[in-house]
Amino acid sequence: MSPRPIEAAPRSPAVGGKRVSPRLRHLLWTTLGIVTVLVVMAVGVFPTRQYLAQRRERAQTEQELRTLQTENAKLIDDIDALSSTDAIERTAREEHGYVKPLEENYVVVVPAGVVTRVPSVWPF
Repeated sequence: MSPRPIEAAPRSPAVGGKRVSPRLRHLLWTTLGIVTVLVVMAVGVFPTRQYLAQRRERAQTEQELRTLQTENAKLIDDIDALSSTDAIERTAREEHGYVKPLEENYVVVVPAGVVTRVPSVWPF
């Protein structure tokens, strides 16, 4: 005797012995669609917004970095310029009233309330 093929049980549109109504089927598909949209938003939309915000922040930070690098370059140039003895002496004379030995320093003080008129053209 040859073995008999095993037949699959017939599929029934019934769940638990009852037939699924079209309204319930529509509700299930709608729910599945909503859940799918929420999952797509959670995976795609929200991280994209966060990525764009981080990209804007990065651009601002890079601009700030360029500004600071420019300022640092200027300060380094100032340090180099002020490292010479001539520059130190000039700064001491202009800002602190430094005088060399045997030099005289005169300060002209204008009395309060005195206004001097300066001509607008040269020579006056």
